[in-house]
Amino acid sequence: MGGHGGLNIIPKKSWNVYGRDNRERVKRDEAEAEERRREKEKEKVQEERDARWQKLSKQQQRKGADEGGEREEGHVNLFEREEREERRTRYSQANQAAGKECRRQQLDESHRFARTCQGGGETSKPWYARAGTSLEQQQGKPSLSLPARLRREREEVEVARQQKRGGAAPVD
Repeated sequence: MGGHGGLNIIPKKSWNVYGRDNRERVKRDEAEAEERRREKEKEKVQEERDARWQKLSKQQQRKGADEGGEREEGHVNLFEREEREERRTRYSQANQAAGKECRRQQLDESHRFARTCQGGGETSKPWYARAGTSLEQQQGKPSLSLPARLRREREEVEVARQQKRGGAAPVD
């Protein structure tokens, strides 16, 4: 009984990819797909050819109409070229005016910024760069360093305690 003999049923199954019928079906399907691709390519080329032909025929009709022939349809504008040039010059003048306005605004912005930062006056400096903007200086008190302020606050608290007790205040 041993060995690898036994049942070999795969060649009999319809889903076997190595079966002759399936290989022939794959070849046939691939050939059909290639034929469809070729036909689509031919149709695409023909459509492009037709589009180019239509474009060339329209150009030829316009050229014949510009040379003195009559157009079959539409309005005949005798001043088309002049109107086109007029629109072009008007458009370029508007662009130039807008460009000048934009440059003027940029210069104004840059000068305004430069005046506020380089003016030299107290109001021209930003708040963090101004000297003497502490609350004490605004109230007329001299500005002190942190240790000096802490020392002064302790002394004021001590004076208040002495006054509460009814004792004499220390002399400075």
